[in-house]
Amino acid sequence: ATLAAERLALESDLRGALSRGEFVLNYHPVLRGVPGHGARIVGAEVLARWHHPVRGVVMPDDFVPVAEQSGLIRALGEWTLERSLAQAAAWQRRFGEPLWFAVNVSSSELIQGDAYVARLRAALKANRIDGRWLELEVTERVLMSHLPETIETLRQVAALGVRVAIDDFGTGYSSLAYLRRLPIDKLKIDRSFLKELDTHPADAKIVQTIAAMAHGLGLLVAAEGVENAAQLERLRSLGCEEWQGHYFSEPLDAAAFEQLLTTRAAAAAS
Repeated sequence: ATLAAERLALESDLRGALSRGEFVLNYHPVLRGVPGHGARIVGAEVLARWHHPVRGVVMPDDFVPVAEQSGLIRALGEWTLERSLAQAAAWQRRFGEPLWFAVNVSSSELIQGDAYVARLRAALKANRIDGRWLELEVTERVLMSHLPETIETLRQVAALGVRVAIDDFGTGYSSLAYLRRLPIDKLKIDRSFLKELDTHPADAKIVQTIAAMAHGLGLLVAAEGVENAAQLERLRSLGCEEWQGHYFSEPLDAAAFEQLLTTRAAAAAS
């Protein structure tokens, strides 16, 4: 009963959190290359953080399931998309060189179909952002929950120039036939395979197989949760092109991410 009461309290707080301005966006830099040897930031994953007045920072693992079950995930997704594109537009104006931004999308948004695509189109247009600077991250679970409808929606998304990545790839679906049917650009390998790359040969083999399959389909391969240089080197040797993780940076608030871009711009100019 305590757990149910806790969930109800969280849902109640969540209902007004957006209008009270309790949500902020963090940006997790995505890189290509090795730090100290010409690594460059190519984009960032946008992550919502809930700054609760009593609980402090509530992480997505705690509030996203509640938002999904209560039907609030759609409003949160809309807010994240609008705010991400507005911020991306501001940074493009300031720094000139565009970066792509990845936004997570839920099944309740995707099953809206035409309505979701129309909102996406309108948000891109309002912020004067070209579709190629936006990437939608969809988990395998979300993808498979309404596969026929999802395929049609993602085809319309791709027609806007927006890229699609499958997040948490490799966590549970035996049929890979759907990969051929989807207009996707990237596979993000689930972090569970990264933790013991060197001690579990099977994990390395899985990563290598995913990378080979992805490249055979013309897809990029990315990894998240990269913690150290040895792990990064191993991933790169297995065919991983993009990466993010605490080895380079934790997710940053807008001010800290902007400082990173400023430093990068200064280094490029010198």
